[in-house]
This record gives sequence, structure tokens and C-alpha cells, in this order.
Amino acid sequence: MTKPFRGESIRSPMTRIICQSVACSKLEMKYKQAYFRSVRVQLSAIFIGFLLLVAASVFATFWAIQTQAADATVINLAGRKRMLSQRLL
Repeated sequence: MTKPFRGESIRSPMTRIICQSVACSKLEMKYKQAYFRSVRVQLSAIFIGFLLLVAASVFATFWAIQTQAADATVINLAGRKRMLSQRLL
């Protein structure tokens, strides 16, 4: 881990990762901290997270319906056989 500059603390883990890979000056460090704390970036991250959550939900629902389609066929066939066996009696 890199140490913060004199009198400065690194608040964001993302800033720490960026500044470990690239030599940062104090001005760049402050700019990057301000960028990750901006409302626009935070709202964008929340929106993207929500969008991924919705996409995962749609995929899980589609997969469950496809899985249950085969079960529905078996249940309908069993019901039909039961109905036909009752007709014989």
C-alpha cells in the first residue's frame, strides 16, 4: 500500500488503487478523490447496479420458466392418463 501524502488521507479505496498503479501528484490525487465523490458518478454507479440487478432478475425468471415448461408437460400427461383411466371404470 502507498502512504498518503503529508497531512492528507486517502479516503477512497478506488483512489488508492488508481494511485498505486500511476504516480500521482497531490493535485491529481485531489481531483480523483473529488471525481469519485461527485453526485453524477455515484448516481451513475447506482443506476448501473440497478440495471444489472434487473437484468439478472429477468434472466433468472426466464430460466425458471424454461425449466418449468418441461414439468408442465409431464403433469399434463399424468393428468390425461388419470382421466382416461377413470373413463375405463
